[in-house]
Amino acid sequence: MGWYQDYADAWNSRDADRIASCFTDEGTYEDFATGRRHEGRAAIVAWVDSIIPEFSSDYTFEFAEPASLTDEGYAVEWVMRGTHDGQTGPVPATGKSYEIHGVSVGTLQGGKIASNRDYWSLAEFLVQVGILPPLMPTDS
Repeated sequence: MGWYQDYADAWNSRDADRIASCFTDEGTYEDFATGRRHEGRAAIVAWVDSIIPEFSSDYTFEFAEPASLTDEGYAVEWVMRGTHDGQTGPVPATGKSYEIHGVSVGTLQGGKIASNRDYWSLAEFLVQVGILPPLMPTDS
């Protein structure tokens, strides 16, 4: 369980090198909401360094206990909270808070992440930060 806590702590430290150190040298990180795939530690470092200022400087992750955890892989739910205080592509910072629920599924090799795939709703994030209107009316 050591790699798992190291990975959670690395994300909350906002340290790209520390996050990438949780991966194998050729590890891959895929984010299906944004359509991004990063191969190798250097690419993961560059991506993390780019998303912090463009997404949220105060994000925190809360990882649940893995729903599945073996020597070969994992599936874990998480919640990311923060403030949209950076410009995301052409979208200026809104200053609004968000809470994103997601799932990470991955494979392990020698206690390191060989592949990680994140699944979360980009549309829900855009609604929460005020870029899109609510997708469905809420019950009154």
